[in-house]
Order: sequence, then C-alpha cells, then structure tokens
Amino acid sequence: MPLRNPFAEAHVTFVLILTEPRDFHSYAVAEALRLQGVEVALWHGTDFPSRQKASVWLGGEGFGLEVSGPGIELRDARFGTVWNRRPSNPVLPEDLHPADRVPAGRDCQHFVWALWHLIAPDAFWVNPLSPIPTAILKPYQLRLAREAGLEIPRTLCSNDPDRIVEFLRASPGETVYKSFHAGSWNGAGDLPGAYPEGS
Repeated sequence: MPLRNPFAEAHVTFVLILTEPRDFHSYAVAEALRLQGVEVALWHGTDFPSRQKASVWLGGEGFGLEVSGPGIELRDARFGTVWNRRPSNPVLPEDLHPADRVPAGRDCQHFVWALWHLIAPDAFWVNPLSPIPTAILKPYQLRLAREAGLEIPRTLCSNDPDRIVEFLRASPGETVYKSFHAGSWNGAGDLPGAYPEGS
C-alpha cells in the first residue's frame, strides 16, 4: 500500500517559516517538506536590516511586497501556511551610531511587524501572531485604507537603497519622507540635534 502524502492532499504548496538562523529544527522540517514536494521559505528575522532588504509598495498601481537576502527571495509570494516558529527581532548593524540605535530599532521592529501581517493574511498560521495593535502598523493600515476605497498616494516603505532611488527618480516633483515613529536627537558636543536644546 503506497504511503499517503498529506501535504499533497491538503494542497499545501508554499510554506513560510518565521525563525532564526540557529533553529536547527526549522531546517529539518523544511527539508522534510521539500521531500514531499512542498516549496518552503525560511525567514530569519535577525538578518534584517543588515543582511535583508524589504520593500512595500502602495498606491494607484496596487500593492506589492518583496523581501530579499541570504536564503530568501520573496516577491508577492502566496503562502498557504505560515509556521510562526521563532520569529526574531531585527539586529541593527554594529557600526550604527549610538544616537541612532533607539529610533532605528523602533522603525525596524515596526516594519518587520507590518511585514508579518502583510505577507500572508489568508494563510493558515501555526501559532498565530501575537495580538500586536495593528493600528500602529502604518504599511498595514495603508493597505487596509486602499482596500476600503481611500486614495493612497504612491508610497514606498523600504530599507533597500536601490528601490528608494528608483522610487524617487520615478516621482515627479517633491517627495515626502516620514519615519514609522517620531524621533528626536539632542545635540551633544559637536553633534547637531534635530531639535536644539531649549527649543
């Protein structure tokens, strides 16, 4: 009697695993799934932003999302299942200036949370996402606003320099920049401050 393939019977074709590089169980599961003919992507959260680039496009032309880096190339992927195995926080570059670490860390975490909510909204989630208040996730809220019929200007959320330059070159006139979180720097010594002390 031939062995059953439950993955084929369930029409599971593309599985995303949220994990981190030292999670050996995720590699074993991914290999077992591939042997069953299932396409698998391992998303290491600690690779962002130093080793991963991510971009979200919104506007009149629609919605798009891509993530690229070592071992991962996602472009508007359609996942049937997401295993929320060991979602990991971004790891900032070691050479980032100390004054930039807090605001950069907040923005990177915000972007990754939004990406998790956007990447596979209709998939079956093994271990669903924690109830992060989605009202604070700007890319996620922009997509919902567009789906509700609101007009959204051409928008790019990204840490990919090539995508940012491409977006700016394709945008006539002035472009507005906005971070995910408000940030301020107080001048110290010879370092300029965004909001001078006493202002």
